[in-house]
Amino acid sequence: MKLLDFYRDCVQLVRHDLVKQKMLLPPDTIAGLCSQHHRQHRSLAEKLSTGDAPHRIFAIQKAYPRTGTVRTDFDALALAKSYEAQKADAVAVVTEKHYYCGEPSMLTGVAHMVNLPIIRWDFIVDSYQLMQSKLWGADAVRIIVPLLDQVELAELYTNALSLGLEIIWEIHSAADAERIVDFKQSSIVYIE
Repeated sequence: MKLLDFYRDCVQLVRHDLVKQKMLLPPDTIAGLCSQHHRQHRSLAEKLSTGDAPHRIFAIQKAYPRTGTVRTDFDALALAKSYEAQKADAVAVVTEKHYYCGEPSMLTGVAHMVNLPIIRWDFIVDSYQLMQSKLWGADAVRIIVPLLDQVELAELYTNALSLGLEIIWEIHSAADAERIVDFKQSSIVYIE
């Protein structure tokens, strides 16, 4: 299975889960919580613009769908502390539950455990997830460009900036890069 096909399967499950999540915690309620949430932002762009390259972003994920591996000795907080000790520039946390066995508490715990920029490295397809990311302690989010239409990209870009979240754009082609050319402010581009 090609990577983008796998990503599309993940997105389908994410969209299904979002329907339930929005019923349990309505968008207006989570928006109100975001407006009251005040946490020091740890700038990913600033961190990556200082010091010598290459910069290192370490990922925290419990399962690896490509290999079918699930880590039985998994401890997100211990990993985060280890990565900070290894001089990581940032930590990316995968909270997707179906394929990666993630959960929001991993991101929240890591955000409180280390003093590094925290990236929610998930399948972000809805502004509701941006508000979740903010509340859970993320400083940045990854957005996979080929999975979204232009209206969705523009909405996510605008809403991420309004929440003070930085964006890592994951692109897979030159055409993807063209689609985000107007969204460069506070953004980092990642090429898969």
